[in-house]
Amino acid sequence: MQHRSEQKINSKIFRHKKRIFKNTVRLLFQHSILLLTGQGILTGIYILLLIPLLSVFYRLALSVTGYSYVTISNIGNILIHPIVLLFLLLVFIVMGIALLLEACYLITFYTLIEDGEKPGLIKVLVLALKKLILIFLRRNLSLLPMVWLIIGISNIPLFLFAVKRVRVLSFISDNLMDFDFAIPVAVLITVGLVVLMIRRLFIFLYSLIEGKTYVKSKKLDNNNRRKTRDTADLIKPKDKGKVKRSINNNKSMEYSNNKSMEYSNNLKNIIFRTAVIGEEYLKRISFPRTFFYFIIWNIWIGLADLALYILTMAITALFITGIPDKSLAIATFLTINDKMNGYFFIGIFAINTLANFALYTHLFFQYKLEQNENVDIDHTVDTIFIQVGAYKTVIKVALILLACFNFYSFYDIVRNGSPLAYMNLDMIHVTSHRGFSAGVPENTLPAIERAIEEQADFVEVDVRMTKDGELVLLHDENLLRTTGVNKKIWQLNFLEVSHLDAGKWKDKAYTGTRIPTLREVFELCKGKVNLNLDLKYRNEGEGLEEKVAALIEEYEMQWQCVISSTSLTALEHIKELNPDIRTGYITYQIYRGYLTNENIDFFSVRSNLITKTVSSDIHKSGKEIHVWTVNNRSELERMKRLGVDNIITDDPSYAKEVLYQEASGRFFLTLAKIVLE
Repeated sequence: MQHRSEQKINSKIFRHKKRIFKNTVRLLFQHSILLLTGQGILTGIYILLLIPLLSVFYRLALSVTGYSYVTISNIGNILIHPIVLLFLLLVFIVMGIALLLEACYLITFYTLIEDGEKPGLIKVLVLALKKLILIFLRRNLSLLPMVWLIIGISNIPLFLFAVKRVRVLSFISDNLMDFDFAIPVAVLITVGLVVLMIRRLFIFLYSLIEGKTYVKSKKLDNNNRRKTRDTADLIKPKDKGKVKRSINNNKSMEYSNNKSMEYSNNLKNIIFRTAVIGEEYLKRISFPRTFFYFIIWNIWIGLADLALYILTMAITALFITGIPDKSLAIATFLTINDKMNGYFFIGIFAINTLANFALYTHLFFQYKLEQNENVDIDHTVDTIFIQVGAYKTVIKVALILLACFNFYSFYDIVRNGSPLAYMNLDMIHVTSHRGFSAGVPENTLPAIERAIEEQADFVEVDVRMTKDGELVLLHDENLLRTTGVNKKIWQLNFLEVSHLDAGKWKDKAYTGTRIPTLREVFELCKGKVNLNLDLKYRNEGEGLEEKVAALIEEYEMQWQCVISSTSLTALEHIKELNPDIRTGYITYQIYRGYLTNENIDFFSVRSNLITKTVSSDIHKSGKEIHVWTVNNRSELERMKRLGVDNIITDDPSYAKEVLYQEASGRFFLTLAKIVLE
């Protein structure tokens, strides 16, 4: 049977043999809506599957290594732990399967266009899934590391973007740049990986387009032919004609129920043994030419990525012109810019992968055309059928339960947060002190609302308990400074406290502002901002820790809250109640013994106590550094150089403006300021 791929002269793609880039662009955009829709579906599936998996992996990694956080200083020790290595291998396999499905989808989509067919969305997705199944049926597992290499090299522009935007990669690159010849060595390594990728690329394409397996010619000459004959001998003489016709037409045989499994295995073995890539085709491929196409094409892709990024940031800068407060507008712009990085990683990955696989597929067809060879498209996937028999219902139920579990896990992460949020390898977090104490009454709902508006990552509040056991926000033990009433908070019931004015002392505009309960704070902040609860511990009999932990669990905010205190006893009690809650020790002196204390996840210290040695020691112990209270530029810049993890400040928008003034963000910060003027 002659397929459309053999009718070369009629193919629109092949009319201009030498216009590789033009034809690739045409291939990329010919059915772009369908292409992007399918890509969006696959991306959604990947996110639903991988984020819960990575969340479990992160918790496991911290649990087995005994660290509280992943930091730049301890990430190496975490990654070499045997159990972590095993789990990394699992993640590598799972993500590799996802990448293989991605490759199957794109190559199938482009192959159908090259073959003159319209790539229907459902058809392409089903064929891609069948191709993936066939890869494992043929035991062609070498494609798993191969797809990592190909897609990794296809996303070099994404890696360059990540080096400037992810703190751990920036840290590594900055340290490597200190060595002589670092840049030439990096270039040589990159070129070497590109060369390796191109040399394996057409084997990969051969496997997915024509369904063939690469076997060394010496194995084919004697061994493979003998095994093929031996396999054929297993089939009854009267059925050999059927098997032969089935192989020639790339279709599966229809077997009787009692013989189907035996014949299917024989047919699979014959297809696997005889479908071997012709080495002559691989030898005739022009490597320099392919290398040239790849480099030029990816330069254009990189420029397109950069243009898209600048355009998006420009639109964002125009958007913030509606915010009257200039400082708040800049903070909003910087926060949006920071949060957009994750979406850009996904977007740039999609653009780079889609564009490069269009080039790869077209080059495969083009080289076949130039060598006067037909593209023998593998149609085995059209008729592949997986027999599940009596297990069909069990498999369906298992898949439904797995899907429900993943949806629930992802929903829980979105709604209640995830331990991944604590893997701060990107930017320094900014905490707004006592809500927003710069211009609003501290520890009040208006102060917290203002902190959220100022784009704070965390809001720090002080928690105390009234006489009747209600959790409220108050820094001083005495109410005199903020309400004018000379009483201790534990001497009054909440009903009495609720009538006090906690705003007039700051500004008459806030007259009537009340002391809020912690429950009201949770209602306001859930899903909007993280909280740092500073427990003002008095004694063990008060029960402050139990009530706070219970309220956190009630609102399922253990991944949105951290607890800090000057009392190690309080932190130990919190860990007994809920080990998942992150705890921080507020101290003026860090002793060696504290670094190994399992009840301390981070240290909260005055900024002038932090030195390079202190920072290094804390990070090596797997704990974070929170510093207070930093409001001036010079100290903010010093904390940034020392690599602290969280800065507590009275003015979060100004702190973010200073912290974001780095090489990769200065252009956009300047752009925002120009737009606002």
